[in-house]
Amino acid sequence: MIRQLLDPVIDLLYPRTCGHCGRVGQAWCTACRAAIEGYPFVLAERRLDSGLRVMSVGPHDGLLRDAIHAFKFDGARDLAEILGAALDDGLIQSQINIDVVVPVPLHERRYRWRGYNQSALLADVVAANVGVPHEPLLTRTRYTGTQVGRDAIERQAAVEGAFAADPAQINGRRVLLVDDVVTTGSTLSACAEALVGAGALFVIATCVASA
Repeated sequence: MIRQLLDPVIDLLYPRTCGHCGRVGQAWCTACRAAIEGYPFVLAERRLDSGLRVMSVGPHDGLLRDAIHAFKFDGARDLAEILGAALDDGLIQSQINIDVVVPVPLHERRYRWRGYNQSALLADVVAANVGVPHEPLLTRTRYTGTQVGRDAIERQAAVEGAFAADPAQINGRRVLLVDDVVTTGSTLSACAEALVGAGALFVIATCVASA
């Protein structure tokens, strides 16, 4: 929200450029939007060390990496429709039955700065398309900072015990956990641990890209 208040000033002093081609005017231009709409998303699965199953629909590089960066950091929120639809296609291919879609939460401090949670925007699209509710059933119990630049051990330590869920809302439900990118999977694993601890029947995760 702080970022949203500052955006007009920032745009005046430093005009936005497309996160992929550099064209001045938008965080993600019309031409690059057409390119990401035609991106060859391909379902891939990996099993994290924690045992959590994660589905992704592309590698975290090139055009897709730039689109996620613009979506996550530069305010290109309209990309949620395209990226969320790609996750829906992955769900259809996997034939996963779920009861609720839950986004990885942002800490209030980071939410105030950014003004939105990119994972929640993706979860909105996924939930609407598959016909199940999107519910923010996870909370961050403490601020963990950015994971960028941390190695796997540091990432795991940073998020250990950092998430909580209410058993009254979770118990017996099949949960789809949504995020934008999976790297080491430490954040997703910590979220899944909180959900399972609250009584989730099972948890499976989906992300746009896998790094």
